[in-house]
Amino acid sequence: MCGRYAMAYSSDELPQQFAHYDIDIKAPEKHYDKSYNVAPTNVSAVYRPKDDVLKYMKWGLVPHWTKDTVNFKSFRTFNAREESLKSSRMWSQCCNHKRCVIPISGYYEWKTDGRSKTPFYVTRKDGRLMFLAGMYDYVEKDDLYTYTIITGNAPAELKWLHERMPVVLELGSDSWNDWLSDKNKWTQEELDKVLETSFSEETMKCYQVSNDVGKVSVNGDYLTKPVFKQEKDIKQEELQFKEQGPKRNEQRLKKGEHSPRKGHIQTKEEKPNPKKRDIVQMLSPRKKQCH
Repeated sequence: MCGRYAMAYSSDELPQQFAHYDIDIKAPEKHYDKSYNVAPTNVSAVYRPKDDVLKYMKWGLVPHWTKDTVNFKSFRTFNAREESLKSSRMWSQCCNHKRCVIPISGYYEWKTDGRSKTPFYVTRKDGRLMFLAGMYDYVEKDDLYTYTIITGNAPAELKWLHERMPVVLELGSDSWNDWLSDKNKWTQEELDKVLETSFSEETMKCYQVSNDVGKVSVNGDYLTKPVFKQEKDIKQEELQFKEQGPKRNEQRLKKGEHSPRKGHIQTKEEKPNPKKRDIVQMLSPRKKQCH
């Protein structure tokens, strides 16, 4: 699935990124900020070849025949399964007539291990945009544009992360051209070929990121940074303590002791005891005082 992604460019900056691919498109009149934590029901950029101006839509597809768009549960339609596009009433018409791609900087996916979930970030190594296969719809009475992201079975290279992944289209490829063409009828075999998932280790990378990405209210480019870079501030002394064992370290910390330097022998300083008499003094006779 794909339930969270990053878009590192605002609506004013995004057309410049499209220009790198020789796509001429203008920014919308309304300004939209960049976001490193785009979530379902948020508004983000969608590309359709017929548009001269970049279109921003709400994530979570609302069908055009919906009577009550306010109460429609669009958070359930932010993804569409590739294998159900033809058979589903929700998706079939959009698949035939309302196809698009969603530009992103990268997407987040959570790896499940028992009860714990760890977020990872998938992005291009060259830092360029990724384009996800999607579909959109329009509810005329409410002037509402919405979209969904298509997912498929993850390839072998990403099965360790999640069983599914969004369909990534390479600009200029046959899949890109077919998906954004005027074709209005598809066989399942054709869809399987055009929307085949892939992950190339030569062009893509995947790494663990901060758990903060799970909070919709949190934003910032640090969400896309590898977490292991935050571990470089560990002190050498702490590393030595770990090697010597937790119990001994705990005792030293409680007593306020420091780790001895290598090659240095610690000696215990004995304080004089005024009550303790030397054995020689006890056996020797006392001198008589002269008057």
